[in-house]
Amino acid sequence: RPDVVTLPQYFKESGYLTYGVGKIYDPRSVDAELDAPSWSEYTYPKDLKYAEGYAEPAFSYYQDPYNVKRVRELRKEAMEKGIEKKKINKWVQKQFKPAFEKADVPDDAYIDGAITNQGVEYIKELAQQDQPFFLAVGYKRPHLPFAAPTKYWDLYNEDEVPLAKFQHKVKGGYDKAYHTSSELRGYKTEGLEIGEEDGLAVVSEKGQRQLIHGYLCGYFICRQIDWTIDRST
Repeated sequence: RPDVVTLPQYFKESGYLTYGVGKIYDPRSVDAELDAPSWSEYTYPKDLKYAEGYAEPAFSYYQDPYNVKRVRELRKEAMEKGIEKKKINKWVQKQFKPAFEKADVPDDAYIDGAITNQGVEYIKELAQQDQPFFLAVGYKRPHLPFAAPTKYWDLYNEDEVPLAKFQHKVKGGYDKAYHTSSELRGYKTEGLEIGEEDGLAVVSEKGQRQLIHGYLCGYFICRQIDWTIDRST
């Protein structure tokens, strides 16, 4: 609704400097400028700076060399097939879109690490101003796809990751209480088969452990928050 006043917009109209970086609003839910009236300054994903030697992750997610190469190959194939430019990404993701990734890269090779760096720069800049300020730093993770540097995956032993005790619907239960896992099913991960039984996603025990392991790597974001605070003081 165009008449809704957002929190940062309220602060801005009250004399605050309002800065933002990362996923503050879902891009599908606001204007093409990510709700421009809310911000004195906002850093868009295309303007983030990544670790030296690294480009923007493929689809904003992937930095593993194999995955980056595979996306590049599929883009080329799509162009050779004559697929309309604006539909290429969607076509590629129907062929290849891993639900998780670990790569031996620095934190700021991934988008969340780059968001941290920009957040720190903003805090240092705002600290020099006389005006009060509102700063929003929004992270992508923990969220599918579970992509994080290898060192965070290494914190956990995948073989020891516990699985859900109940793997089937409760007898006599209410079907609408269950989730269809439609988002997970939208990912195309080599070696990970996702089936369906009685309206539920069916994933092998190995696949379940891989996914839960990836989710546990959300600790990656805990470290980003720590560093945003520590490096700003």
